[in-house]
Amino acid sequence: MRFPQIHRILVAMFVLSLAVGAFATAHAGDLYRVPRDYATIQEAVDAADPGDTIRVGPGEYAGATITKRLELEGSGAGTRIVSGVWFQGGASLDTSFFIEPEAAGTIISHFVLVNGNFPHVFGVFARGTDHITLSHLRILNPWQGITNNGGKFWTVIHNKIEGFPPDSTSATGIYMPAATSNLEGNLVALNTINFSDGSGETSDGILMVTYEDSWVGMSTGNKFVHNTITANETGFAIASFGISLLFVDDTGGSSPLTLVGNIVSFNDCRDNNIPIDLYCWPEDPACVQALADSNEIVGNLGDVVNRSGVSDPDINPRDFRPNMP
Repeated sequence: MRFPQIHRILVAMFVLSLAVGAFATAHAGDLYRVPRDYATIQEAVDAADPGDTIRVGPGEYAGATITKRLELEGSGAGTRIVSGVWFQGGASLDTSFFIEPEAAGTIISHFVLVNGNFPHVFGVFARGTDHITLSHLRILNPWQGITNNGGKFWTVIHNKIEGFPPDSTSATGIYMPAATSNLEGNLVALNTINFSDGSGETSDGILMVTYEDSWVGMSTGNKFVHNTITANETGFAIASFGISLLFVDDTGGSSPLTLVGNIVSFNDCRDNNIPIDLYCWPEDPACVQALADSNEIVGNLGDVVNRSGVSDPDINPRDFRPNMP
């Protein structure tokens, strides 16, 4: 049993993340207040220098593109982001906060991000941006609540993502693809994701994915611990997934696994059709076995199954046995 060792590691990580946050706050630069100093969050961001703090009072606001290291702090339930900025993808979709790579080290906390009204369908979106801290956010009705595309050393803790987006067939709470660069050293812990009102085709609580050949990154050293993910088990046409590790090999099944060395532990995913999902495409039991052998998956509430929804009897139970149904 390796549980005590893992707990010591996790406690040390939490203490470190809190210490880093306290250090950043203690050494912050100038303070800007919205709406007292600036009417909008974007105006305050544009005026601020790296290391400054922007404190946003109660009210309804548009989101912002973050282009430098800042701390953005809302006032809790009364600070609502109700419209967004273009997330600079292939479609005209909006996100509450878009974080540029130059904004590495940014901290965002204590906002309510109100999504779901097209085109405002993303909560927080970033590509290749490192050292981001997101805490105490409440994200409502997103297509994707938090998207970390190829970022390293994020801390995502104590957030609530809830509500299925209207006029959508799917929703993802936290989406982590390794498309632009390696997805490495991220901590996702103590978050609550609830899609229990959903009736579309699928929901994913947390989805981490690597594509061999068409994407450039790998996923390693990421930790998903003590998250609670709830969905309507009977409301989805296909399935609801708790936490998914997905490896797609565009080369036809000849590439080495690029999703290794991650920890999925002590999460509660019971209220999903597929609580913990290991999946390879093309479908290959040996690849799924490699996912099981190459990642630490212990102590979760909910079965480990494959994407078809059936536990694979050929998968070695060594890594799965500590998970509790």
